[in-house]
Order: sequence, then C-alpha cells, then structure tokens
Amino acid sequence: MSRVAAIDVGSNGVRLAVGELNAEGRLDVVYSTREALRLGADVFQSHSISPALMQRATEIFRKFRGQLDQLEVVRLRTVATSALREAHT
Repeated sequence: MSRVAAIDVGSNGVRLAVGELNAEGRLDVVYSTREALRLGADVFQSHSISPALMQRATEIFRKFRGQLDQLEVVRLRTVATSALREAHT
C-alpha cells in the first residue's frame, strides 16, 4: 500500500504523521512523532530565526527524511504556522 505523510511546522514543535489507505478507503496512521522546536519564541520577538534554531530545524528535517525513507513514503505535504510564514529572511 502507498504511504503518505504530513509535516506540520508549528510555533512550538514539528510533527510528522505517516498514513496509508485501508481497504475501506480510510487513512490509517501508521507512524507519528513530534520534535520540540520553539520557533515562535524567536520569530514573535525578533521576526527572524536564529542560527541555532535553524540548525535544530535542519536536524529535525534530516531525521524526518530518514524516517520517511525507512517507511517508504511516496507522497509528502508540509505546512507551517504563522511563526514560519512571518519570519524575515
């Protein structure tokens, strides 16, 4: 069965959920995890992401990439809250 995944980048953490469609056409979650990030603490004060926080985010995404590969995910969607959208580059 084809597995799909979603990553949600929130103000306080990053979540990964992996699911697959069952015989009834419903999505069953087969794996879920969360990593703390505290993105909002930087962005809502300075409107930027510190180098240390960027490094932590990179580590999280690399970890998630390994999990996605291991679980043979074929489709991924990533969304982010206003904390990421409001950060200046």
